[in-house]
Amino acid sequence: NLLVTDWIHVDTGGLFDVKNNASLVQTNNDSNTGNVKIEIITQPMNYYDYTYWNSPLTLASGFTLGNLSPQTANDLWSYNPTVSGGSGNWVNLSPTTIMDPTKGYIVKAPDTFSSNTSTKITYTATFVGTPNNGPIFAPISKGTNANLGGLITDQDDEWNIIGNPYPSGIDA
Repeated sequence: NLLVTDWIHVDTGGLFDVKNNASLVQTNNDSNTGNVKIEIITQPMNYYDYTYWNSPLTLASGFTLGNLSPQTANDLWSYNPTVSGGSGNWVNLSPTTIMDPTKGYIVKAPDTFSSNTSTKITYTATFVGTPNNGPIFAPISKGTNANLGGLITDQDDEWNIIGNPYPSGIDA
């Protein structure tokens, strides 16, 4: 774990690795420069399992869902609660989608993982880019409350996926 008062600057070709379960905490809201590598290891999973993700990197880093899980071809999702006249809907995303730290994503395990539900392994994601710092505001949206009846309820247009956009735990 590392506590930094001001900013982080990593020279081109420099190495700054934040390993799984480590925290990079900054006390002032200064902008960072340069690239770090942030490692996150999932819980054990198989081919059918999903993980919820958020990016600890700036939007300007250009880190994509394909960078996050190169072996997951199609099962990359976000949720849109504001479908006109509806109750919200899952949005299938491309591997070229840049991860926005104000949004959450759901990504299936790599296509190479076993489909045997009793065979589970961890996945190591490595984020490469400039770490987020300072306030990040995640907009919360609400749909039109279509209340279509049946399986759709008044609350089904109130779902949002957000996550921790920092390279550390959050003290709530």
